Amino acid sequence: MVVFSATWCVNCPAVIEDLSAITRARPGGARLVVVVMDGADDPTVAREPHYRLADRLMVFQGDDAALRFSVNPAWRGITPYVALLGADGAAPVFVSGRPSDAQISAWARARKA
Repeated sequence: MVVFSATWCVNCPAVIEDLSAITRARPGGARLVVVVMDGADDPTVAREPHYRLADRLMVFQGDDAALRFSVNPAWRGITPYVALLGADGAAPVFVSGRPSDAQISAWARARKA
């Protein structure tokens, strides 16, 4: 699971906390990666409690529009933006906001297949 976040996003902390709990409860090595789109100029961004829940935290430095386009050309910049990645390299499912329970269940089933 990859969450694209921004420091100004009011919904991101709760979504990251929730998805962190979900990945930790799943057997099979599910991981939560968080990409902060706008934190390159803030040396304290990694200290935020919700970012510390990520298995891997990346702070993007560069043109966030270029990153959004390379991740998914249809993404219009709404955060949190979640990519549910399959274990087998299948095409990701992209979700604006928190994925539904049905999407998370389908993601978990696909990872087991």
